[in-house]
Amino acid sequence: MPSISAPAAIENFAAGNANVLIPVMGTGIECDLMCGKIPRHCAVFTHDADPVNVKLALHVTDLVGHFQAGRLILLTFDPIEQTLPAFLAAHQGYDFPHRMLIHPAIDKAELERFRSSCESAAAVTTERQFETAQAVAVELSARPAPVLKEPLRVAVLSGDPRPGSLITVRHLTNALEAMGWPAAVQMPSSPAKCHNLARLLLIRDHQPDLVLLFNCCTGRVTSFIPSDQPVASWFSWDSMPVAALAEGCGSGHHLFATTPGLCDQLCKSGAAAEQVHLLEAGVDTTTYKSVEVDPQRRERLACDVAVFADAVDGSAEAVGIQRDSQRILWNEIRRLTASCAYEYTSASALGIVIRAERGTGVKMTTDQVREKFVNLVRYRLAKTAMVGAVVADLSRTGFSVKVWGTGWSHNAKVSDLVVGSIPDPHGCNEVYQCATCVIFPFFDAETGQAILEVVAAGGQAIFKTPENNLDSLHPQTAEALNLLPQYRHLTTLITRVREAGVVNSQCASNNAKARQLVIARHTLNCRWRAIAEVVRR
Repeated sequence: MPSISAPAAIENFAAGNANVLIPVMGTGIECDLMCGKIPRHCAVFTHDADPVNVKLALHVTDLVGHFQAGRLILLTFDPIEQTLPAFLAAHQGYDFPHRMLIHPAIDKAELERFRSSCESAAAVTTERQFETAQAVAVELSARPAPVLKEPLRVAVLSGDPRPGSLITVRHLTNALEAMGWPAAVQMPSSPAKCHNLARLLLIRDHQPDLVLLFNCCTGRVTSFIPSDQPVASWFSWDSMPVAALAEGCGSGHHLFATTPGLCDQLCKSGAAAEQVHLLEAGVDTTTYKSVEVDPQRRERLACDVAVFADAVDGSAEAVGIQRDSQRILWNEIRRLTASCAYEYTSASALGIVIRAERGTGVKMTTDQVREKFVNLVRYRLAKTAMVGAVVADLSRTGFSVKVWGTGWSHNAKVSDLVVGSIPDPHGCNEVYQCATCVIFPFFDAETGQAILEVVAAGGQAIFKTPENNLDSLHPQTAEALNLLPQYRHLTTLITRVREAGVVNSQCASNNAKARQLVIARHTLNCRWRAIAEVVRR
């Protein structure tokens, strides 16, 4: 029965990004399924006072992998109000389990007693953590103010668990290692590295000259950090700097943002103008660099054109459109979007929807419904349509095209050209060495950095001309980006791809100049020195 009831209970449970507590271990099936449901940086806590039950559960369900990864915490034998605070005191990187799964094996009265015990455990844990933070604050305040002379000791902290952010933090630390700046890192790559207290303890133990927080601020530990400790935050294009700022930020805290728009957000949210600085993303040249690729592997990766992009399913079923009339309308919207893939801009979306209404005779009932369809075009259809058009047209023209990405099974013109999912950074770097060129069929907030990574690796990038001027989108890197080939239409794109394969062409010369600029001005080494210079002032 648990194998039937457990999946239903887990499926309907909303854990979010919190650790989860399961009051009894049961057969262990719920624990196994919950570990699979919650994010990788979260943990499942389970409690059972009877060792016989625990032994039986471990025979029924294989939980070894979850235990080894620190994602399943077994609190057994003693009452929860004792075992949970004790565990959290010994493992200060773990967050308290703020969500509880109501297990069918526990009755209402027992559940209420358990809830009360958990509240007691929470009170004890909070008090202990506060006392620890106060003790750390005393230690930090007794130290002399850091002197910002190279090589700097740096603590890199992050509360952002998204895979892309974890990769960026690794790039940041790669650069520090290459510079010879001693670094310590605390990022939510596992449940044991998530709590704010663990970040504060890292500052105490590493004794950094500079603390850099990626996509977050000091938050609840702000008051425990001495005012003379140099602290800065750096926000990527897809971060939420306003929310981070609201959680807590010291008066001397410097805020770096990768786009002008993020700078504006920070200033409008109350940050002082002198606190906010534009600092575009940099390139990790320890990863993106010229490398020798094994001949057999080079043969597998070689192509005229490489494209990296995941697809989004734009079918009516996938977007939740059920009414027959709206399905007819939606299919026409999809056709029109695909037909104008090269000319598409975000402003085109409304026109596409209106044309589809006229062409099908299906009228939107309200402006709100129309806006929903417009947003579906902008955020669901457009990029996939642009990639699909470029891949299909270049392949039909005779170029060898290889695609790295997922979700293309619904597109027959692209699916046969898919090599696999987008590889890790080192895998991407190898492709940059082996492909004649890498094409970026759309230009969004992260495209600029990806283009510079191709260039730093010694590859050739070609990209669709952005809707807005590059100088306004990327004031710091526009000089390098403007040296690279762009296109607006298929005929121009074909010309650009042919030029990329010609040795000693103007295209190759400009690419070499762009690479020189990237290496001289836009590496993460350069970014670290820029941060240090601002903080030093």
